[in-house]
Amino acid sequence: MGDFNYKGIDWINNSCDASSVESRLFLDRVNKCFVTQHVTDLTTDKSLLDLLFSRDPDMVPNVLVNGNFHTSEHKLLSYNLNVARESEDRTEIRYDYKRMYINGARDELRRIKWDEVMKGTANDNWERLKEILFRVQSKYVPIVERSRKSKKMWLTIRPLNMLRASIEYLENIRIVIIQLA
Repeated sequence: MGDFNYKGIDWINNSCDASSVESRLFLDRVNKCFVTQHVTDLTTDKSLLDLLFSRDPDMVPNVLVNGNFHTSEHKLLSYNLNVARESEDRTEIRYDYKRMYINGARDELRRIKWDEVMKGTANDNWERLKEILFRVQSKYVPIVERSRKSKKMWLTIRPLNMLRASIEYLENIRIVIIQLA
């Protein structure tokens, strides 16, 4: 989110004035990144310069353009973020190679007549080798099931620190407005 100062972009129709090369390049870059721009109303008296991007079109359902700052032509933006994610428990199946029956696997691989098995093209030989190794794996390597819960925490330390700094900044602006009033 920020003040991007690219005039001449029509975000509703995803188009740009031909006269502004920088704006055209910026709009092209935004389109190549597959992000959604969520602000639709003018953020100054004449243009839409303050933008809010996300990779998920449903992440920002409602952006409100409020009144101006006291000393700026830019308007305040308020919005909600949909960041909650359904928790999903899942069972992960893995092979436990620490408990593998190595001697049995070695004996089975030694009994294979490799000269007879590996005839043909490189691709055919590769497919046969994979088939043999998967069969040996499933026979001699035990399976371990492990329950995993998806992480519910989406807010890492970096965005959290940015959020705290923004709140502190807004609190300082509120104090200055109160002092001016």
